[in-house]
Amino acid sequence: MNIKIPYQNLKAKQKKSIIKANHKKYKKAERKEKTVILNDLQELTGYTRKYIIKLLNIHNRVTKRKGGIIVKADIQKSGVSSRGRKKVYGKEISNLLFNIWKITGGISSKHLK
Repeated sequence: MNIKIPYQNLKAKQKKSIIKANHKKYKKAERKEKTVILNDLQELTGYTRKYIIKLLNIHNRVTKRKGGIIVKADIQKSGVSSRGRKKVYGKEISNLLFNIWKITGGISSKHLK
């Protein structure tokens, strides 16, 4: 890989797709070849070596969870669950509340007192 691309112009998904494309090559490579691959990926993506190694090793890893669930890791998919409070209202009620909010001129809860 002798391509010089400034890593500031690449988005996270693009960086991870580059790492994903080099996964098999890295796994089959010997130590000196792995060093060259890591150097190129570090220069290309701007990630640290440890993070690149982690991504290369995690990709396509199969893990068994409770209840017999088998999970196959993919570095391009986000592993973060939805955080924060769960939705209280359903779609119908939220549409109704939105319409009421529009009718009242979009005032906030502070001004409704």
